Formats: sequence, C-alpha cells, structure tokens
Amino acid sequence: MKAFNESESRANITALRSLPERRMSQPFQLAKGAIEEHRDEDKGVEKKPPNNPTYEELDSIEQAHKKLAREIFPDHDSDASSNEGFKIFQQYNTHTDNILTKLSFGDNSIFDAILGYMRWLVKGADKVELLYTVPVIARDFLEHLIIHHHTLLAQVNDDGVRSLDMAAAKLKPVVLLVADLVLDDDKLYELPVEACPTKRRTPHPDACHVELPRSLRYAFARGPSAPDSAASTPCGCVHETVRVDELRQWNMGLKDTVKDVLLPQKTNSLHPPSIMHILLEEDGFTGHEFDNKAESFHRLIKLCSDDTLTLQDAEGRLPLHKAILLYERDGIDFALLHLVIRSLVEKCPSSIYIMGKSLDGATLQTPYSMLKEVRPGQKNREKEKSWDKTVTLLKNQCIGSEKDRDDKLRYLYGNIKDARKIHLDMAFPNVINKDFVAGLSETVQFRLDTTLEYVSLRRDLPASYPLIPPVRDNTSQERNPYQSVFSWLQNDCHVEKIFSIIIEDLVPYPHSDAAIKTALKPFKVEKWDWRKLDISSQTILEAAPETRILNLQSSGNEAVLQSWACKSGLAQLKQLDSITVTMHSDLRETRKDCKKYFDNFKEKFCRRRPGMRQRIFLNWAVDESSSNDAGDAALSSGHYSAHSQHAWIKTMSPFIDFINTTIRNRIEEDDMIEKQTGVAIALIDDGVLSTAKDIPYIENGKSFYGERDNKIRFRDYYTGPSHNGTRMAQCIYKVCPMVQLYVARVDDSMPQLDKFTMDSATKAVIWATDMDVDIISMSWSFSEQDGTRKQLEDFRAALKKAASNGILLLGSLNDEEAAVPSECYPSALEEVISVGSATKWGDRARTTKGGFANYLLPGEDIPLPDDKIASGSPLATAFASGLGGLIVYMSRALRRLYGANLSEGDHDNLRKVATRESMKRVFNMLGGSPNTTAATDLFVDPGLYFPKDPERVADEEGKPEVLRKFFLGLQVLKQ
Repeated sequence: MKAFNESESRANITALRSLPERRMSQPFQLAKGAIEEHRDEDKGVEKKPPNNPTYEELDSIEQAHKKLAREIFPDHDSDASSNEGFKIFQQYNTHTDNILTKLSFGDNSIFDAILGYMRWLVKGADKVELLYTVPVIARDFLEHLIIHHHTLLAQVNDDGVRSLDMAAAKLKPVVLLVADLVLDDDKLYELPVEACPTKRRTPHPDACHVELPRSLRYAFARGPSAPDSAASTPCGCVHETVRVDELRQWNMGLKDTVKDVLLPQKTNSLHPPSIMHILLEEDGFTGHEFDNKAESFHRLIKLCSDDTLTLQDAEGRLPLHKAILLYERDGIDFALLHLVIRSLVEKCPSSIYIMGKSLDGATLQTPYSMLKEVRPGQKNREKEKSWDKTVTLLKNQCIGSEKDRDDKLRYLYGNIKDARKIHLDMAFPNVINKDFVAGLSETVQFRLDTTLEYVSLRRDLPASYPLIPPVRDNTSQERNPYQSVFSWLQNDCHVEKIFSIIIEDLVPYPHSDAAIKTALKPFKVEKWDWRKLDISSQTILEAAPETRILNLQSSGNEAVLQSWACKSGLAQLKQLDSITVTMHSDLRETRKDCKKYFDNFKEKFCRRRPGMRQRIFLNWAVDESSSNDAGDAALSSGHYSAHSQHAWIKTMSPFIDFINTTIRNRIEEDDMIEKQTGVAIALIDDGVLSTAKDIPYIENGKSFYGERDNKIRFRDYYTGPSHNGTRMAQCIYKVCPMVQLYVARVDDSMPQLDKFTMDSATKAVIWATDMDVDIISMSWSFSEQDGTRKQLEDFRAALKKAASNGILLLGSLNDEEAAVPSECYPSALEEVISVGSATKWGDRARTTKGGFANYLLPGEDIPLPDDKIASGSPLATAFASGLGGLIVYMSRALRRLYGANLSEGDHDNLRKVATRESMKRVFNMLGGSPNTTAATDLFVDPGLYFPKDPERVADEEGKPEVLRKFFLGLQVLKQ
C-alpha cells in the first residue's frame, strides 16, 4: 500500500469517484479535492474483505461524521469552555451505534471526515489559521478520540491513505497534537506513587510538579471520568488522581500505533515519502506559532525508527536533508528549524553521513556539505545564528563519534590537505605551560578546529617519580601549568568544545581543584580522564557537568570513595554512562582494602543509579616506564658550530644562503605567493622532535604511532622520541632551509618486535600523497619477509599512486651486509630513486653494504647538532631529498622572477624539474655523467655548478640571472 505524494496526484480515487456527487455536501466535495491533490497512483492497495454494509448504512455513517465535524468547529470557538470538546466526545462515545469507530464510504473514518471539513474551512471559509493551530474544542475532542481509539490513526481507506498522512500534508498541527499525547520514558518514570516527592520521608518534602495533558488526566482519573472530578484540579497531584498502570499500558499502545504510521506504507513506488518527509516542508515552519512546537517535533522524532529517518524520498533525500535545505528559504522560524535538526541528529546520528541530492539535484552531498552550500548572508541575523548552531551541531556529532579520524576530516573538510587538527597530544620532558606551547608554536603549526576530539597533556617523567610530595618548596616549579594551556586553547586558538581530556597529573604537587575548574569549564568535556589522585566530585560537577565517561584515580582513601557515592556526589552527573576507577594500591592502603572500599563505593552508588551497575569498572595501576629519552634530550641541547659542517655542505653554503635570503626575500617583496614557489617534502620516519636544534618549522604532520594496539599511548609526530626522523629533518633543512616539511610518523611503538609496521608506512605514503607534496623522503628499508603479500602489494600500490601524481620518491639503500637489494623496499621499486652513502671524497662508504644505489651522497662521519657523528645511507637520502627540494624551489623561483623572459620550452622544462626523470637528469649532470641512462653509485657533487659568490653575480647581472645561469649549466634551459 502507498502513501500519497503531491508529485503523483489525481490518480486512483476510485472510492470517492464512485459516490454520487449529489451525496456530497460542499465541505466534503472540497475534502475529496484535497485528497486528490495528494494521492499516489496505487494498484497494489490491499482491499479489506467486504463486510457488505448497505448503501443506507454507509450514508448514515457519513452524515453522522459530517454533523460531528461541524459541531467541533463552531463559529465562535474562542468563547467555548476548555471542556466543551470532551462533552461532545462523551456524547458520541456513549452511543450504542459506535459512530466514532465506524467507517463510511471508501473506508473513511471519523478522522478523514474531520480533516476533510478542516480543509474546506481553510479553502471555502478562509480559516487559514487551521493550517497552524487546532482550535480549543476540536483539539479537546481529537485528544479524547485518540486516547480511546488511537488505532484509527492507522486506518487505511480505499485509496491507500491513512488519516495521519493527509494531516501531515495539509494540516500539520493535527500530527503534532498526536505527538503531544505520547509520554516519554522520563515522564513514565515519574508516575509511580513512590516517585512522588511529597511521599519522601524528609523533614521538608518537595512539592509535586509532575504534569500531564488535561485530556489524559480526565481519561485516566481515579473515580468519575468527568471534568468536575479531582483530575481536573490544575494543582492536584498526579500520583493520587491518575490510574498510572492503565496509563502506562495505553501509552505503549499509542506509541506502537504512531511508530507504525510514521513508516510509509509499502507501495509500488520505489521511494514513498514518510510522514517526517511531509512534515519537513516549508509550511511546517511558517505562519503562526503554537505552543511547544519544538517539543512536539521532538516527541514525534523520538518515535521514529532509524529505518524511518534513513529513508530516502523520490528526490533522494532523508528527512535531515529536507530540513537542512530549508535554510535556503526565508520567512520561516529558524530557531525551531535548528531544534528539529538537533532532534533528528540525536535520534539517528548515522544520518549525518548519508549522501543526498544537492539543492540543484546535480550531485550527492552529506548533510554537512549541503549545509555549507546554503550558507545564509548576514542580512538575516536569526537565520545566520540558527545556521551557525546547526553547523556546530553536525561538526560536533562527527568529531565526537567513534569514526576514524581521517574519515572525520574528510567529512568536515572534503580532503585531508585542507583539514585542521581535531586533537592536541603533547608529551615532553619539559613543563608544558603556555610559554612552552607558545615557543612550540614557532616550530609546529597548530591549525586547530574549534572542536577537538581530545586533548592529552603529559610530561615524560622517570617511572620512579614519587607521588607522595616531600616538604613543599614554593620556588620549585609552577603549580598549575596546564591551566594556561587551556587558556591558550580558548583565547588564542578559539577552541569551543573538547570531547575528551587525558591529563597526566600524578605528580607530587598536582593541579589545584580551582585551577582544574577554571581550565575545563568553557569546553563542555564529555570524557573525563584528569589523572589526579582522589579528585573531588564537586570539581568534576563544576568543571564538566556533561561528563558521560568518567575515569578516576584513587589511592584507596575510603572517605573519598564514599564521597563519590553520596547523594551530592557523582550521581549528580545526569549524563554519566560509565565509571572506571584506577586504584593505586599500597600507596596508602593494601590491595585487599582497596578492593573492599571499591566494592562499597559501587554498591552505594548503584542505589542511586541502579542502571549503571554493569558499567562501573576497577583497574589496577601499573608502573609505566615513561622516562625521558636520552637521545631526544641530547638532540635538544647539543652544541653545533659552522666549522663542524661536512665539506659537501660547506661547498654549497654560499649558494644555499643566497637562495634562502636574497631570492626568498625578493619573492616576498613582490607579494608573490610562496605556496606556489615553495617546495613541500614529506619525511616518513619516526617523527621529528620539534624542540630539537635546527628544526625551524614543521608545516604539517600525521602520526600513526600506536595504531597496532589501542593500549599503547599515542605520540604525535612532533613529540619524540624520534632519533632517526629528527636527524633526517636536520639534514633536509641544512640543504633546503626554505622547505615546507610534512612529517609522517610511522608506528614504531614496539621496537622489540620491529622497526615499524608496514601498514603504517603505507598509510604514511597515502597521507603524503593527499598532502600533494613534491618529494617523499624514506630513510629506511624493509625486506619482503617483513610483511605479508597483501601488505607488500598495498605498499607498492601506494607508491605507484604517489609517483603517478608526480611526486619524487627517494629511498634509502639497506646498509646491512646480508640484505638482498632486489628484496629491499622501497629502494628496490622502479618508482623510487635509491640513495646510498658516500665518503667525503665521493667513494662508496664502508657502511654501504647492501648492494648498489642509483646515487651516492654524503653519509659517512656526518657531524650532527648533538655533537655526535653518524653514518649511513639514511643520512644520504635526507641530503638527496633536501638537494632535490632546493633545485625544485629554484626552478619555481626562476619562473616567478624571470618568467616573462623565458620561452615556452624553458617554462615547460622548469615545470618538469620536480619529476623523477628530470631530477635524475639533474643528478646525472651534478654527478658528471650527463649521458648515463641508468646511474649506479653515481656521486652527486653540486660543487662545480653552485656559484661560489652568487651575491656578486646578482649585483652585476641581477638576481634572476644567478638562477638562469645555474639551470643553463644543468642544460635544463637552452642558450
């Protein structure tokens, strides 16, 4: 069977057409027209077995229905008493002929007759107010009709139309009237006598404020069911005047009926609209307001199943899509629209990810991208405010979900490259405060969204760091450092919402309760994990009253555990869903006593929140080695002087400095876009410690650390420990200081098993490709035996895609003597330029034992900023990446500064410099073998081509001429 649809009207009206026109009065003639306007063609409507009523009987029922409809819509309804509709209902309901439940011609019920008459009043008597509200008498009558005969709402007439379907299309207040009679679970919970606050044995019991619709109090009153009964007393206590058990049972029946009607009928149409689709038309949000409209919508939406709310109509849209597209309109109640959208999202969160037809119908869009497309101007402040709130609603729903973080970013930003960060994760040996973060911001670009998935702050302290404080030394250190970090997030980064916090505060002098409240209050935290021993319930209640998931740290202090369980304790967190207590046994109490105190806490708490018994957990604290990594500490504080540089770099230094200062400044002076001139290199390694020396700036990054096991603490790309990656970054910056560095941290969280996971290396390559970098530097290798066939295939596929996108790939030779070159990845792959280590004389280094490379660059006895000497092909690969980046930057700078004087062929050649084949030709020239087709262990020495005094040439011939001569020498440009 099929619900009506305006787009497929005036078909199959067999029942109404079969009636003699003389039998229909003017109101019902118009009712027939109203039904015709919304009828679907339907050949699949199941006909009920005929009960063979006579024509006279059907005619009598129809006349009675007409008469009743006129009675409940008198000419002067405003003068009617509030119980007039109830009296009319009782008059008809007590008739022995059951006129209220009988069906007339075409299986039309009393509801159909009333709706038909209302439509006539709108069209024929100009009673347009009926489109927005139901008059007092009619409302009273209809409420009692629904209470006693709610199954009539699902009655299908011969045309396949239910009463509520027609009401949704043209008389929406009637549908919302039905919703107002449905009691939600919270209301039902208040109804038993024992829930009445006046019955509690307290010195000063609270007054009872439980309210019910007047019609329900009449219908389920204890004693006479009449307006003058006790149930009519406005201030009467519901618990004493209403038959609660019967009301509960009736409510269940009404819910079932409404849920069934909310689903569209099965029809021949592929996409029949639901009542929610029909309600979410423009006329549902225009005209006069009536009381509690948002609450009525909310009740109705709560009754919808996920199937109802994820159903697409003929236009390929969900109810959520239809609601969002209303922002394209003007003159509607936008505050109400936002509240309805919020109800839709809360009831069916998955609907925010379902694609629907865009406004023009040309593309498929998510609700979020659809909303962005209909962004209002600034002329309508109410509309703009509602739109902003809805954007925040959808964004928060996405970020707060359990979806993969990259999926969230694609949903919000369309692609990863333009995405802002939705988390902040810091782990350093330093004290993390606002000053530290401000300094870090000079190196790491914190592009934070206004909503964050989580914030994690922790110091890498020795595992033996004591929890019990010694005698207080007020001059020792800042007491509440994290408070200033949250202030920075709010004031400098404009963060408005943080879903989860993970704050390590198990130190001798933890943050004060006042500091914690001040820090967290603005962010509406929902997942609490501030790791401070025996924190006060009141602190959590004030700092994060919306907490759903609560993690607590306990020393076993029985008094604290009891305070958590008391009436004014954690039970006051209304949205609380689970509690996990981590117990630090033997800190003050024995393990046995800690367990006993926890059990007592759980038992007492569950008396107040019995539904949480299965969601309260006990963990035991374990020692975690989080000692400060010596390697990274050394990287942070070493002494590095110019005279210790490698001779290869010394040779290039004058030209590198000229490019980084003179040329770069010229580009900025001309107000040119450095993004178009700059060069982006992705370093895939174990991260980069951003506080290390010679790390001037990190453009962006992504960490895959700990992905193999969610029990492993996450470490971001800039936090360390990052021995290899930090050194590679320093080498890249040394040769190409103007680089835009993108850091992808592989999952090296379990070095006892492997250097890193192949899956994370694949993801890192995919991420770098999404970032649209110019070069990917991979100073590592693995063998075929390190992964499965599928992992190898996925890794190859990722590199092939990167190469097809024009990204230059550089991979390190495996320096292990036993390594088989053809089985070592990524250097063995055709798409990758392999790099090995050379001595300062250009010979193959003794450490390079794993076969032959395409090119050799310095990699033996390289002085590092930590005053250490290192060797190996990884260093050579980093130098090769930096050199490639420098050449790409110069080619783009020349086109920007000298473009008008270059031929099309020269422009094309300079554009191609960043490609694999062109860069190989450049390296061949720098290695003194311009005609080689397959370079093998060719040492790349730019000394012959890099000018020794570029400033002098620039003064004499102009800055662009320095670059032009360089590329002429490399045969990239023609004379």
